[in-house]
Amino acid sequence: PFVGALAVAAGIMTGLGWSLPAAEPAVSKALQDYLFDGGVTESGFGEGRVSLGDLTEIVTSDAVALRVFGEVDHLRGKVYVDYAHGQWAARRRPNARPDRGETARIPLGRAPAEGAPVRIEAEHDAGRALFAPLGAVAVLDAPRDARLDAFGVPEFPSRLLTDARAWQVALGPPAARDMAPTDAHDVAVPRAIRGELMRLSGAWTRAVTGRGATVEALARHLRRSFAYSLKLDEVPSAADPTLYFLTQSRRGHCEYFASALALLARSQGIPARLVTGYRVFEFSPAGDYHIVRRRDAHAWVEVFVEGAWRTVDPTPPGVLAGESARTSGWWRARWDLVARAFTAFVERLSGLTQLQLLGVAGALGLLALAWVFVRRRRPPKPLPEAFKPLALVEARVAALRGPLRAPSEPLLRFAERLEGEGFPEAARLVARCAHHRYGGDAEGDGEEGLLEAARAFAARRRGRITPAGP
Repeated sequence: PFVGALAVAAGIMTGLGWSLPAAEPAVSKALQDYLFDGGVTESGFGEGRVSLGDLTEIVTSDAVALRVFGEVDHLRGKVYVDYAHGQWAARRRPNARPDRGETARIPLGRAPAEGAPVRIEAEHDAGRALFAPLGAVAVLDAPRDARLDAFGVPEFPSRLLTDARAWQVALGPPAARDMAPTDAHDVAVPRAIRGELMRLSGAWTRAVTGRGATVEALARHLRRSFAYSLKLDEVPSAADPTLYFLTQSRRGHCEYFASALALLARSQGIPARLVTGYRVFEFSPAGDYHIVRRRDAHAWVEVFVEGAWRTVDPTPPGVLAGESARTSGWWRARWDLVARAFTAFVERLSGLTQLQLLGVAGALGLLALAWVFVRRRRPPKPLPEAFKPLALVEARVAALRGPLRAPSEPLLRFAERLEGEGFPEAARLVARCAHHRYGGDAEGDGEEGLLEAARAFAARRRGRITPAGP
């Protein structure tokens, strides 16, 4: 029966090895709409557009998106420049480098790296972006088809589930990064809301001077005077969502805070843009890495002050779900460690060729057969004191390469097998053990006589055999 089951298992593994690679594109396409909790739209990154007001409630999730080895706090996924009536759009610029050649390095700037690189591992449903902090000067070990956009964000065009999703980021001074220069789009404000934005930003920054101080005053006012909420009222169709947030509802989630700061800064002539990605909060002491969950998706602002792009986060501190759990609990951290190891195993298995899969199946089959052989030839385990004569007989039978008794086999049936396979003396002693144990010894010499006969049988030919136990 075992050999038959092994043959069936090998056949199934062989079939999977041949069929899964061929079916992978179709399976990936079919599952694509369900990778984000059944198709629920979330705060976006890696896509070309962010719309405010489309969702009245953002759905959060505890699912792991990234694991980060190193110290960063914001991971950029996409930069948005153009704004019109609640919609931010990414913009292509002429100095975008379309590929990285044949090297394993995507340069983001000319500055040397500082300190150890940061390693990032992504789950398959973490989006298309190869997330990197603003301070990155190079992306190392990126997938072969990765590219770099004009804003220093590496992208991963392929959507297959089995693509490698781990890379390293070298960090350096942000001012030295080689990105697209600022232009008129970075300070553009829709004409319909420009006047009201200038009025608000002017009133909030009346007492400060300088671009840096102006941006900080705007962000501080937003954090103190506006409420963070995931549940929002529907924005009137004729109203601009950002202006409605600033003048009517005065509550919103991170995209509203970031949009408001970016447009208010632009109204003061300061280049600004919206960035989406992840905040990094939770640390796993079991794996010595940070866990980034999908609920940590976030939006913030980058402003151009003092000759470089700087990160400014106007969302009030303490309101994001991940901020309440800065360190993983004991069980949670170890469970993630196991999940990470399992994911790595599956990814490595999926990278094997069909011939390699057949080799793995064959090796597992041989190991199973070896385990069965060792189990069958293993000497019997020590028996209780009342069965010491039987232990002596079974040890001698095992030494003679005779049949072994299964734990569930009755003694009299075992005695019949021994008789049939040419061990009559052992069969008679086993039958005496059975009668002595369950109904009295037919020979009538009691336990001492039975034990003496078993010892004589065990000591014959190959020397004395001492049973295990006292």
